[in-house]
Amino acid sequence: MNKVILLGNLTEDPEVKTHRDNSFTIFCVAVQDGYGDKKKTYFMDCIASGKTGENIAKFFEKGKPILVEGKLYTRKNEVTNFKENKISIYSFSFINGGDGKKGKKTTTKSKKDEEPVDEECPF
Repeated sequence: MNKVILLGNLTEDPEVKTHRDNSFTIFCVAVQDGYGDKKKTYFMDCIASGKTGENIAKFFEKGKPILVEGKLYTRKNEVTNFKENKISIYSFSFINGGDGKKGKKTTTKSKKDEEPVDEECPF
């Protein structure tokens, strides 16, 4: 079985490209692993085709969290002659704050929200 699940943040805005009338979207997901001094960040190159890719480009931008599912494949880079691992994405999900809108999310506080509450908590 070849299945990859990644949870991370986009390192740049997704880029939509077209080749022979087929659209695909390329993007990179920064995934953290470990903790403390052993924390590492992996940068995973991803590609999504068709509507999946179009929707990723439409709803996500640099820095936004994303959960993706796909499969790993290896291809040889013609320029460097090295093998590259890529993730072919077939599914994605919004993660905390994935409001389906590009741009910065702003919140406003009312004066009531800023006042401390002196009541005891009932539980």
